[in-house]
Order: sequence, then structure tokens, then C-alpha cells
Amino acid sequence: MHERAYLLRQRVEANELKQFEKLNAQVLGLSVDSVWSHKAFAEKMGIRYPLLADFQPRGAVAEKFGVYLADKGITGRAIAIVDKAGKIAWLKNYEILTMPDMKEVSQALAKVQ
Repeated sequence: MHERAYLLRQRVEANELKQFEKLNAQVLGLSVDSVWSHKAFAEKMGIRYPLLADFQPRGAVAEKFGVYLADKGITGRAIAIVDKAGKIAWLKNYEILTMPDMKEVSQALAKVQ
């Protein structure tokens, strides 16, 4: 993942995290990196929410969401809102370097509530 892009994305998430919590949402990150890689990355970047390792089998969870880029061996950038019943209520894919619009995500989350 492009570090600068992630830094910007992270600042946005940190500002929106409280709003997501008010909407009774849990923010999770998912990538094909290992648990150890996530731990080091989270510490370096100050990430305070869980990062899930879709490491073995590589991309299995991301594939179910349709965001695993097998030809590149990476997880694409997407945001999914999963409702309380475990169903995908909203999903949007983004270009790797595109910053998701957190206002749009908040609005989608409010509609799911």
C-alpha cells in the first residue's frame, strides 16, 4: 500500500472514528499481510482499530467481498458495511490511491442503522 496515501486515509479515519462509534459501528481493516506485519504497521501508524490478516489462504476473505486482486496478490481498496445479520448492506470499491469519501460512508452507515 502506498504509505502517503494510507497516512492521509488514516487521518480521515481517525477524525471519523468517533462518528462511526456513535452509529454503533466497528471499524476493521483487512489485507493479505500477516498478523506480524499488521502489528508493526499499526504501531508505526498509530492505528487503534483491529487489522485482520487475510494471509492464509491468501485473499480468501477479500475474494468473498470481490476485492482480492489475484494477479497482483493484494487486496483492493474497498469499504463494506456489514449489517447486524452479517449481510453486506453497502460496498464500494475504490482505485488503490483514491481516498474514500468518509461523509458518503457515514451517510451509508446511517441508512443501514
